[in-house]
Amino acid sequence: MYLGEREGDGWLAAVKFYSRIVGAREEAIRESAAMRVKNPATIEVRDAGLTPAGEVWIAVDFVRGEDLRTRLEGGSVPVQEAAALIAQLFSVLDVLHRAGVAHGD
Repeated sequence: MYLGEREGDGWLAAVKFYSRIVGAREEAIRESAAMRVKNPATIEVRDAGLTPAGEVWIAVDFVRGEDLRTRLEGGSVPVQEAAALIAQLFSVLDVLHRAGVAHGD
C-alpha cells in the first residue's frame, strides 16, 4: 500500500498495486468486490485502473489510525477490547459472505 494525494483537491488515498504475476488481476477484482460492500466497518474503492506497464491498482480513502498488527505488537489486548474487535470482524465477514464475497486474506 502507498499513500497518494490527488492533484487538485488533495484527496488522500491508500493505493494498492497488484503485480503482474498470475492471478493478480483476479485478486484485485476479488478485493475490489469486497470493498464495494457498504458497511460502516468497510472501506470503499474510489478508483481503479491499469498503470502504463499493465499493473492493476485500486485506490481507497486513506484512514488514519493504528492497524491490528501494530496494536497487537504493543502487548496483550484487554478482554473487552479483544471481544469488541472480534465481534466487528465477524460482523464484516458476515456482510461480505451474504454479498457473495469470500475474502481470501
